[in-house]
Amino acid sequence: MNTSANYLGLQLNSPIVIGACSLTQNPEMVRQLSIAGAGAIVLPSLFEEQIVHHMFEDGERAQPVESHFEAIDYDEANDRYNGGPIEYLASIKRLKRVTGIPVIANLNGCSTGDWLNFAREIELSGADAIEVTLDCELANAPRSANDVDQDLVGRVAQVCDIVDIPVSVKLSPFHSNLPHLAWQLVDAGVAGLVCFAHEPAWHIAIEQVGSTFNWGLTPASNINGTIAGLVRVRAGGPEISVAASGGVCVPQDLIKTILAGADVAMVTSEVYRSGPDAVAHILDGVSSYLNRHGFMSFAELIASRPSPLMSMRSMQIGCFTRGREFVEPTAGIQFHSGDRWGHLQ
Repeated sequence: MNTSANYLGLQLNSPIVIGACSLTQNPEMVRQLSIAGAGAIVLPSLFEEQIVHHMFEDGERAQPVESHFEAIDYDEANDRYNGGPIEYLASIKRLKRVTGIPVIANLNGCSTGDWLNFAREIELSGADAIEVTLDCELANAPRSANDVDQDLVGRVAQVCDIVDIPVSVKLSPFHSNLPHLAWQLVDAGVAGLVCFAHEPAWHIAIEQVGSTFNWGLTPASNINGTIAGLVRVRAGGPEISVAASGGVCVPQDLIKTILAGADVAMVTSEVYRSGPDAVAHILDGVSSYLNRHGFMSFAELIASRPSPLMSMRSMQIGCFTRGREFVEPTAGIQFHSGDRWGHLQ
């Protein structure tokens, strides 16, 4: 079965992309993932604070806002996570020698500045594309949603002007109008979108009366939010490469995200759980699905998927008013059914 896919103008052997994580800097792990069927990998995030710190060490000047973030947020642990800027570039060169699949870098920051020029160094090191993850201060009340979007577009446009390789943007699900933002990003030169950036798990300590968050694996098959975002982007957005990210763990998850509008799906948490075998399992399931439904290739599935839903209002009302029963989907809880007013039967 031909499972090749196209993402950011890159021809991939499969629609499975390993999302940004520390595993993708390990050449042996990348080799195994490639053998298992991964179409591409995304390197772990290289943070703005690391780049600015590297600029200072080289005697370069930085803009005030960059200096501020570097001063309060740089930690040597950042470099232990991804090796730091110089090792990051070396990793790209090393991975390009040992694997034939595309290598996508990830730049992660929160301000406009000279640090974004490091994208050029990434390109010269051989990266096939750059994924940009930018913190857009979505919780800053004095700034309007339009201000947030314009800041993002401006920063991404700076990267697109610097490099010739494709640039994708890893979006937050909290932007107010995803299709409109997608059009603006295309005008800025973006080749693709990733829906969505991984959100932290908040921990509310009720006894200590405090809160914090940590990064954990995405729960298995937790793809509803991802699908909702894909439908929103495709419903009114431009023709652009889109990657699903968040909760893709089994073949059915990948197929659902593709039918919802994605061109490829990023798999990360399941690789941590099951190793490279997770990729082979998902790819085998996709091939079986294509065969059962008479598709000769993955590209045929993409071409035959339904048109995006332009209006979801009638379906939303129908869910409330036409259905006579509800279903309890929570695992481990005894199944109950009830009428539309919630009365158990």
